[in-house]
Amino acid sequence: MGPSVLIIDNSSTIRHKIIAALKESSPFNSYYETSSGVEGLAIIQNSDIDVILCGLQLFELSGTELLRHLQQNDELCDIPVVILTSDSNTQKKIDLLELSSTDSLTRLFNRRKLMQTLDQEFQRHSRSQDTLILLMLDIDHFKQINDTYGHLHGDKVLVTLAKILKEYLRPYDIATRFGGEEFALVLPNTPINGALEVAQRLRVAVENLTFGGELRDLKITVSIGVSGYPGAGIESVDQLLQAADQALYQAKNSGRNKVCYIDSRPETDQAEDLEVPTDHSTSDKVFSEQPTP
Repeated sequence: MGPSVLIIDNSSTIRHKIIAALKESSPFNSYYETSSGVEGLAIIQNSDIDVILCGLQLFELSGTELLRHLQQNDELCDIPVVILTSDSNTQKKIDLLELSSTDSLTRLFNRRKLMQTLDQEFQRHSRSQDTLILLMLDIDHFKQINDTYGHLHGDKVLVTLAKILKEYLRPYDIATRFGGEEFALVLPNTPINGALEVAQRLRVAVENLTFGGELRDLKITVSIGVSGYPGAGIESVDQLLQAADQALYQAKNSGRNKVCYIDSRPETDQAEDLEVPTDHSTSDKVFSEQPTP
C-alpha cells in the first residue's frame, strides 16, 4: 500500500547504505531489498511499490532487462525508477528522489506525490471495493499567525503539525503537504466511521497543542474535510478531491475547528450541516463534528 521503496543492487553494502540514508529523512515507511533482478520483479508484481532504486549489474536479471519488463507491463510501467550507476552517485540520486516527492519544510510528501498516490490507490480500491479515505486539513486563521509572529514562526507551526500527523497515522497511511497551510491525508482500507474518528483525534490533538518560547501564548485549531471512495457520486480522483474540499469549506464556513464529511450525491445541490452523534453513526449527507467542550 505504500509509501514503499524497493532497492535492487548486487551489493548489500550499497543497499544498506541507501536504506539508512532514506530512513533518516525520507517519508517512506516500507523498505524492500534484494540482489536479484528476478526476485525484484516478483516483489514489484506482488507488492505495492511506489519507487524503485535499481543497479544495472544484478544477479539473474540485469537492471536493463528489468526495466524492459516494467515498460511492457501497463500496470507497472508508471512506477518511478532511479538507476544506481555507482556508489559515489548514490547519495545524489537519493537526494534527487527525495526532492521530487517531498516537501522541503515539513518532510512530508508533496502535492505531486499525493496525486500519484491517489491515482494508484483509486485504481486499487476500485478493484477491491475497500474504502479509500481522503482528509483535507487546513490550519484556521494561519495568515494571522504569520502576521503576528512572523513567517519563521509560522514555519515552526507547519513543522509541528506535520509531526503530529505522522504520529497519528498508520505506517501505510500517507500524509502530504497540499500547499501553504493545507495538508492532505490518504487512508487506504479505512471505513468512514474509522476515518471520522481519526480526524476527530487529530483535531483535538491540535487544539490541545502547546508551544514554547515566543509561541507560548499561541493556540491553533484545524478544520478537516473528509471524503471517501466508493461513495455516491464519486467516480474519479478529481471528484474525491472535490468532495474533500467541499467538506473542508463546510467546516470552515460553519465556524472552523470542526470535522465535516459530505456524502456527494448526484441529486444533492447543497450540503446540510448536522452535528455528529457520539457513536458516529448516521446516514445523513454531512458529518460535522462540533468541538469537544
